Amino acid sequence: MDLFRQFLTALLQALRPAIKPVVVPPIEAVAPTLPVEPIVVPPAVKSTAENIYDTAKASLGKHMTLDNTVPISVGCAQAVSAVLRYSGVIIAKKGISGTAEMHTWLKNNPAFSSIKYAEQGCIIISPTGSGNGKIRGHVGIVGIHGIMSNESQTGLWRQQWDMTSWLTYYKGYGGLGVYYFKAK
Repeated sequence: MDLFRQFLTALLQALRPAIKPVVVPPIEAVAPTLPVEPIVVPPAVKSTAENIYDTAKASLGKHMTLDNTVPISVGCAQAVSAVLRYSGVIIAKKGISGTAEMHTWLKNNPAFSSIKYAEQGCIIISPTGSGNGKIRGHVGIVGIHGIMSNESQTGLWRQQWDMTSWLTYYKGYGGLGVYYFKAK
């Protein structure tokens, strides 16, 4: 064992002059050859349905219309017209003033699609003329906890319906169709 230790000691002494410390030169800053642009992350773009929901929610408690000549007692389509316009949807200058006309407009508008089940931000409509004649139709925007629409007594935009009460009244009592449309 001593012989081995002596061998290693002699080897290290012989190699020591040959082993030199490595000196790393300082790194110099090098200008990039191409201009470096900051990375900009665009803000999240909301869908039209999200904009409709946000506008409907922000409009709670307000009188919503695009045509002040339409009586508040039949102003639900006008109120939804205003929500749509303020959400960025292209709609007639004075809006739409009846649920039957709005239903036709939604069916024929390529910016909307008929959906089977209600979703947040979609339009729910039970058009006048599609039922047993006992009641007029109605239209609103589906929210998280209910349906927002105008209140016929005051003309104010409110969340006054839940899905069960809408279906019970408009479909059950009035025999009206219930349709859902979502902005594309």
